[in-house]
Amino acid sequence: MSDQKEVEYYAAKVNAWFNSRIEYDKSLLALSAGAIGLLVTLLITVGVNSFELLFLFFAAIISFVICIIAVLAIFLRNTKYLEALIAGNRTNDPVLRFLDLLSISSFIIGIVLASVIGLLTATTEVLKLRR
Repeated sequence: MSDQKEVEYYAAKVNAWFNSRIEYDKSLLALSAGAIGLLVTLLITVGVNSFELLFLFFAAIISFVICIIAVLAIFLRNTKYLEALIAGNRTNDPVLRFLDLLSISSFIIGIVLASVIGLLTATTEVLKLRR
């Protein structure tokens, strides 16, 4: 009976880990899509007054698009990886590791750039009000 409990405990841990990773990737996907919408809305409503700010908008949107593409590729690659695990091949997938690193890196870069855009836009608006 003890062996069965250990197997069930291990299965529960694997299931919890897998669900956590899926939720993490889904969160990155949703947040990146929302950030793109927010940036486009800000771009349309406030506008751009310098080439540097336009470059920041472009770079931030591209960062979030890269994150979305990486997460979608992770979802596709995960199915192949899980099929390999079921077949008994317990190897690490370097492509999945790369995609994980790419998704979080591009998301963080996008967040930093969006924050800089927000600060610059707010500063510009405050300076306009003081004139």
